Amino acid sequence: MFVKNHIIKELRNVDLVVILIAMMVFAMLLVSFNFGEVSDQQFTYLARSFIHGKLYFTELPNLHDVAPFNGKYYWPSGPLPAILLIPLVKLFDIFDLFFYQGYLEFFITLSIFYLLFRIAQILGYRSTDSLYLAFAFSAGSVYLYIALLTNSYFYAQALTVLLLLLAIYESLTKNRHWLIGLCLGAVLMTRVTAAVAVIFFILVTLVSDKKVNKIIKLTQLLSPMLIAFFLLLLYNYFRFQNIWESGYNLHLATNFFERSRSYGLFSLVHLPGNLYYFLLGHPLPVFRDGVSHVLKPPYITADPWGMSILITSPYYIYLFFGSYHSRLMKILWITVVAIAIPIFLYHGIGYIQFGYRYALDFLPFLFLLFLLTLYQKSPTLSLPFKTLFVANGLINFYLIVALLFAGQ
Repeated sequence: MFVKNHIIKELRNVDLVVILIAMMVFAMLLVSFNFGEVSDQQFTYLARSFIHGKLYFTELPNLHDVAPFNGKYYWPSGPLPAILLIPLVKLFDIFDLFFYQGYLEFFITLSIFYLLFRIAQILGYRSTDSLYLAFAFSAGSVYLYIALLTNSYFYAQALTVLLLLLAIYESLTKNRHWLIGLCLGAVLMTRVTAAVAVIFFILVTLVSDKKVNKIIKLTQLLSPMLIAFFLLLLYNYFRFQNIWESGYNLHLATNFFERSRSYGLFSLVHLPGNLYYFLLGHPLPVFRDGVSHVLKPPYITADPWGMSILITSPYYIYLFFGSYHSRLMKILWITVVAIAIPIFLYHGIGYIQFGYRYALDFLPFLFLLFLLTLYQKSPTLSLPFKTLFVANGLINFYLIVALLFAGQ
């Protein structure tokens, strides 16, 4: 018995060393990528415009994805990511320095890792296992590309993931609905499609509280979102004289996106393409020339149009073996599907990307479902899963580097 306990203890020590090394490598990659110069810093430029009291770009290095209107250029995404940058941009401007979005996104990613770690602990996982699970989401998913390449769209998506995880964490701890509502209102002002996540918190409240409490809590939950919604309508009106125009109908898209948008901003015609890249997309071979099929380094690369979630995060295959009898797990599935519907009907697939990045709007809930499904089978993370998570992160990084190399 003593020998057995000693071996188990040593294995646990090895587990801890492996995940700590993986985390250090991940952190070093974040530093090297996030603190470099990156193009497409529209939210920084928009923050500068806000500082000068303008809703349009007062300076802009390129016209990529901007929305022209009445001789001005606007950014179609929600304004919160730029608002958060205002004090930082103002501080850097004092020293005549440019504030890159990656500087803030570095801390956003660290916060996401910590929240995932804490959520896993709250669900009952041991600390070491929780580190592996946090690593699985951060490096073993489409989020890795978002964490490393910090352009405007990716920065907004990282902020969205953080806000959703904050809401989930609050619901699992103190469950203050006014604070959850603030997080979701912030999501609405960052990525509108992700705000559909409110369905999860509404349904959980409806099935778990008395009638009087339900009314109070739902009011606390929805009030911040309602305020954020009206602020967005005003933001749209002051920019485009139309409360329903965010700029996505006007933005300057490349030829293939313009043609895709001509079929409708949201339409069933876009469903097959989105589902293909979400479920069936795969890595591509790298050929030496356009005639032969002789491969050259890096041999395979990520398809910039997208790849299946089962390639970027193969551990989700385990969801097919789950038992979904609890109310919480059913609500999670409803939430994932509800958020996914407008995303899969959207004309933009997400090019250039690693995996299917729009899935990040619902991945926090799908990952929570994965954690619950895994815990049903065993409260202790098995060695095969730990190995899978680390290998998954390494393979994803290889494919991302290959994609960047192929783009040069």
